Amino acid sequence: MPSEFGRNDAAQPPPRPPGSPDLPPAVGVRIGEPEPGGDFPVALYLGSQADVLDALAGVARAPDAIGTLPATLGLADPVAAPPAGRPEDPRARDWLRAHLGSDAAARQANAAPVPPSVLQSAGRVLGALLEGAVGPRWTAARREAQGRAPDATGVRLRTFVDVRPAALRRLPWELLTVDGQPLFRAIEWCASRWSASPAAQPAGEPALPITVLLVLGCRRTDQQVRWQDELHAVFGATSARVSGDQARLRRHRLDLELFDCGARHRGGAKQALLARLEALEPHVLHFVGHAFTEGDEGALELWDAATERQETVGAAELCERFAGRPPRIALLNACQTSGPIADALHAAGVPAVIAMQGDVAGIAAAGFAQRFYAELVCERPVDVCVALARRDLALARVADWARPALVLAVPPTDVLPPAPLPDVAIVQRLLADEPLAEVAVFADRRAERRRLRARTTQGAAARVHVVTGDAGTGKSWLVKLFVESCLLGGWLVIAPRRPIDGSRLDAVELLRALRGRRGAVDALLHPALYERFPRFNAALAALLAGRQPLQELPAIGGAEDDGAPWNRATAWPDTVSLAFHWFRADLQALAREVAPRPVLLVLDQIGQLVLESDFADPRPTLGELLAKPVAQGELGDVHLIVGGTAAELRALGLGHLRPPEPLGAHPDFAHGCVLGGFDDAEPELVLRELVAHVLPDLGSVQNQYMDVALDLVRPPASWKHVELAWRMLGRVAEQAGR
Repeated sequence: MPSEFGRNDAAQPPPRPPGSPDLPPAVGVRIGEPEPGGDFPVALYLGSQADVLDALAGVARAPDAIGTLPATLGLADPVAAPPAGRPEDPRARDWLRAHLGSDAAARQANAAPVPPSVLQSAGRVLGALLEGAVGPRWTAARREAQGRAPDATGVRLRTFVDVRPAALRRLPWELLTVDGQPLFRAIEWCASRWSASPAAQPAGEPALPITVLLVLGCRRTDQQVRWQDELHAVFGATSARVSGDQARLRRHRLDLELFDCGARHRGGAKQALLARLEALEPHVLHFVGHAFTEGDEGALELWDAATERQETVGAAELCERFAGRPPRIALLNACQTSGPIADALHAAGVPAVIAMQGDVAGIAAAGFAQRFYAELVCERPVDVCVALARRDLALARVADWARPALVLAVPPTDVLPPAPLPDVAIVQRLLADEPLAEVAVFADRRAERRRLRARTTQGAAARVHVVTGDAGTGKSWLVKLFVESCLLGGWLVIAPRRPIDGSRLDAVELLRALRGRRGAVDALLHPALYERFPRFNAALAALLAGRQPLQELPAIGGAEDDGAPWNRATAWPDTVSLAFHWFRADLQALAREVAPRPVLLVLDQIGQLVLESDFADPRPTLGELLAKPVAQGELGDVHLIVGGTAAELRALGLGHLRPPEPLGAHPDFAHGCVLGGFDDAEPELVLRELVAHVLPDLGSVQNQYMDVALDLVRPPASWKHVELAWRMLGRVAEQAGR
């Protein structure tokens, strides 16, 4: 494969420092179950990440250090002389001791804000416990790591803490302080909890885009959960409006879907959520709202707007919908979720569970989510994302910085392994071209979005993809989404640029636009594409000069297409057919050249792009000349996506491609989406998703005017009502100086 058609290595994850290893070494600390009436055994393992995790999982090997923790953890002992300048808060040991009593006692201890002095002292007490057990060897390992180059994210020594006794798991190990700094927010020692789960498996292929199901479970009037801040934080962290070439690719790494229980869902919020979870199979499940625990059971609370009642969905009910494909990450931004709820998700095979130890303030939840997603879209490992988010909260003096607890069941680098991206310039160029430039975000059309994305990841037989519907129903959104997915999958995308003057392309100019122009220096999407069509170029030069139509292979190196216009009056009657014949021949050769990469032709807003008269009866139609040969596989692994209204498709001989069902497959050869109107709940969902995406910083202004906008989209609203509400909020944002 020619290098010019290959991926740009410079667009891969950030380069590692010179001499840095692929993965930093690791240390594992395991606290085991005690003998009856005895102390807690502690084992420390050092080595590569794989060796350490194997040891924690039970692979027989001698520990590098062993020790014990006293049965009482020394929490009832007199306070030893504290380090100079760091007096111990006498309440810290009582607070820690409360965690050992029962789950209910631990929850009670974390139900209210804890003074910073208590947290700091508790962290030093926990650190002294482990240092006393395996301290010398652990300290030596950290000193050795200081002399090594960190990895690309700053990690020198990855730390895994495996706490087996249930009572000790309730302790806030995230506060643990060694060498004078909290271990769980120190990037160089990047620490997380570890607990083996037979159901959890490393990721197979890298995931792009990363699908996120963001569940808003509380009612909109809830004053305890600052859900507006959290939604704005999440969407803002992944917004397309960030600056910088690499940052602009963030939007393409994440496909974030909002499920708002505050909207009216058919069949109720609970059943709608479970159905959405099953259909989407998200990589990340993010819950915002309330949760509760009773004994060994835990559940998430869902406010059903239709019945104005509180529903609950148990962790077991959620896990039943995973169907063997659990999320890679579960982020439970709700109070008291680190017990049974997190344990159930962990046991069901979720490799990384982030839950809250006790009650968490809304400002902490929003701040944590913002930095977490900002790092996740930059391909940071999940433990690094969590550590950086904790650090941000601590630097902002947010007392709840240690509430988020990450439990891993697979190596952090295997939760969501990084996936290569296409060249930054290619993505920028494509998305700057009309008509795709008009589309900034994706909202609504959830089922269609999932179906189209699947066409780029599954070995589907259909090669022609049709998106049709009335004007203003979101056709270009879906076409652009499909194109983005193809780019992320490494496809070669060929999209014609429409004329500057807004005119439509005749048949010849359409082929020229797809092929590119000779000597073009801006052909980022298809470098040197002109040279890949030698037979077409020679044949077109002959045809436009009025010479005998070419029925056989034109001589390579003959006359080149000089860009002369097509004169319909003097041209051969079958000029269009012959031009398409030679274009298809060279396109077939191009597909073989770039294999196994598929080739995608993009014809969006086709009624505004193509001159219909060139394909009207009795002339061959665009469907006959291009769509059908592509669909039947005559050109190899070449795909075509077409966007247009039903009338536009009929005028170009593509009307028969319309699938019989809104998400159906044509019995012959096409697959597509038919966009109809909204159901009763859809306008409100669309508006909320648009606001969350595009106006993440509207803040109090949104809260003031959102209800007015929502009144505009109450059933039986249409797309026009959504547009009106959207324009109103846009004006409000402008007046607010946003």
